[in-house]
Amino acid sequence: MPLNFLKKPIIITLIVIISVSSSFFLLFPSNLGTPTVTITIGTTTSVYATGLLDSLIQEFKKEYPNISIKTFSVGTGQALVLAERGEADIVIVHAPSAEKKFIDKGVLLNGYIFAYNSFIIVGPKDDPANIKGKDELEAFKAIFYAGEQGKTKFVSRGDDSGTHKRELSIWKKLNLKPFKKAWYLESGTGMDITLSIANEKIAYTLSDIGSYLFLKENLKNLDLLVDKGDNLLNIYSIYLVKGYKDKAKLFYDFVRSEKGGRILERFHPLFLKSFDGVEMAWERLSKEL
Repeated sequence: MPLNFLKKPIIITLIVIISVSSSFFLLFPSNLGTPTVTITIGTTTSVYATGLLDSLIQEFKKEYPNISIKTFSVGTGQALVLAERGEADIVIVHAPSAEKKFIDKGVLLNGYIFAYNSFIIVGPKDDPANIKGKDELEAFKAIFYAGEQGKTKFVSRGDDSGTHKRELSIWKKLNLKPFKKAWYLESGTGMDITLSIANEKIAYTLSDIGSYLFLKENLKNLDLLVDKGDNLLNIYSIYLVKGYKDKAKLFYDFVRSEKGGRILERFHPLFLKSFDGVEMAWERLSKEL
């Protein structure tokens, strides 16, 4: 007997099975046991712009491919606001005095100092304020009076970042108020654009050394003029944020791990591992503006 009469029902049955199977897998994906979770990190611009954060995330995702990471690269002040609003699981910041306020509020948890570098003063190659060789306080004072005499300009980040906060603390120590002066410019932007503006205007600015070294090739009009002083230590801390997602602790622990430390070493001298006594330095800086 010919079997042709059996082919049509068999084909229809196969179509139905395939259709039902496809629908099942669309509704119930095969990786039910490992759903993707998104955690959010608010980070200071220097950690992002230099590529350090991306390197940490890339290595972390090799171990935890089902954890998605969303980042906000903003100034420290904005990162802390995100934390207070519950819009971040982790923050990476570098303004101890601002951090202390949010620690006291219970917003920031389990602070860990994972890196440091220094703030530096960069400026025109001909150094019209004659700051090279001075300490940071004398340098700022010289820039102020050179600005008042129309000899130079200063570009401030003006964005409530850790760098901006440190600049303000130095002016306060000197009891000098450059704000709203014609020679005092506020960029309201991250370190990369602020450095670019200082280069264009042939002006002085305060920068973290990591951002400057990373961008140095494009800053032909600027030199590093001051890099030592008690007020130039720049400490980077990572915190979990109140109400953080459980998976965020995995990234926090990764940054603290030996593997995280080896990634940080690749960014020497832009960033350095924390040293003995850094906690005492953080305590001192936390009491300032």
